[in-house]
Parts: sequence; C-alpha cells; structure tokens
Amino acid sequence: MRTTLLALKLAEVSWMKERTGEWPVTLLDEVMAELDLQRRADLLHYVEGSEQVLLTATDASMFAADFLQEAEVWQVADGSVRR
Repeated sequence: MRTTLLALKLAEVSWMKERTGEWPVTLLDEVMAELDLQRRADLLHYVEGSEQVLLTATDASMFAADFLQEAEVWQVADGSVRR
C-alpha cells in the first residue's frame, strides 16, 4: 500500500514538472524506513534528477553513502538545526 502511494506521489511530481516546466518542491517524511533496500535505492535514484527534494529520516544509514556525499544534510537535535 505504501509503495503504491509513493508511486502515485512521484507520478504527481512528474506530471507537475511536465505541466509547468518546473520541478515542484517534494517533501518525503520518514519514507525510507518504510521501504526495503531495493526500493530505497530506486527512490534515491529517482530523486537524483529532481531539483529540490526534502527527505526526513531518523537514521542516516538508510541512505547510500554516495547519495549522502552529494546531498546537503541538516541535523535537528535539542531544538537546534545545524549542517
């Protein structure tokens, strides 16, 4: 069910890009925890082509190391945000 909902969300992003010519800002909250390893890899590969995607997670190890090297990572801890 969750994979289907994620696929619909990503289809909506593609539709908006085709329709407007601009990438929408995409927010995916804690989605990596709900996916198996292959679906995580597929998702990260898919969003690499997008302009701005915000992914939240409680565990950075769910992301491939090469993806994290290219990403801008922010950490929220004890009420403060830092790079």
